[in-house]
Amino acid sequence: MFCAKRDAEILYGFSGTVEEVIIQLDELTNAENIVVSIGAEGIVGWDGRRFIRQSAYEAMIIDPLGAGDALAAGVIHGWLQGEFSRGLQMGSALAAMAVGQVGDMVVITQAALDDLLEKGQRGLRR
Repeated sequence: MFCAKRDAEILYGFSGTVEEVIIQLDELTNAENIVVSIGAEGIVGWDGRRFIRQSAYEAMIIDPLGAGDALAAGVIHGWLQGEFSRGLQMGSALAAMAVGQVGDMVVITQAALDDLLEKGQRGLRR
């Protein structure tokens, strides 16, 4: 399940820390994995056992369209490879790439994504 913290607060009336909101979402949905975005702070994932925090990459926002889809694509990619925490890293990086360009489609090879993740924040500079 993917949800912004503010959306969970508005739609479901949930409150508290991001971890408390995730527990409330888990009780509501019983989802296997939950990812909650917390804006410029990043995202927090729940794999059913532990919370995993992933900081957001700094990005100059040119066009915010597609950031959520890019985030979800990265997380799902990692999850399908059995690496949910790596997926959170991928999702965060892809979301930053999405907002730093015009349009809603991020095109990147696996090798370029791996390189970006290895370099971290400095790899996102254009």
